[in-house]
Amino acid sequence: MLKEQGINTVLTLLPGNQNQAAYEAASFVVWNVPIDGELEEDEDVVAIYEQMDAALGPRGSSVLIHRDIIDDTVVGLLAGYLVHSGLVEDPIVATSVIQEIVGRPIGPEGRRLIPVQE
Repeated sequence: MLKEQGINTVLTLLPGNQNQAAYEAASFVVWNVPIDGELEEDEDVVAIYEQMDAALGPRGSSVLIHRDIIDDTVVGLLAGYLVHSGLVEDPIVATSVIQEIVGRPIGPEGRRLIPVQE
């Protein structure tokens, strides 16, 4: 079903690699950036953005971000990535875009993952 939607890459945020074999068997390119709990360090967030850059780098890449739940961490990372990548310059606009997509506000844990432009 994912292949039919054009997905060809999975970036998994799960703390283990329990699904990696299944992804690879289905011919997905797999990136594993485990998140166990909250992201505490800015370096951890930057490392995730760099992995997202790499996953989206090849022409025609369509990436599924996989975590057990769509929590503030995932939503904040998505909004933050819009700013990080330069797709959206204003963090307020990036926040608004992602909130519209997920249908709920981003809480404080997610908001702290969104880079502030100076």
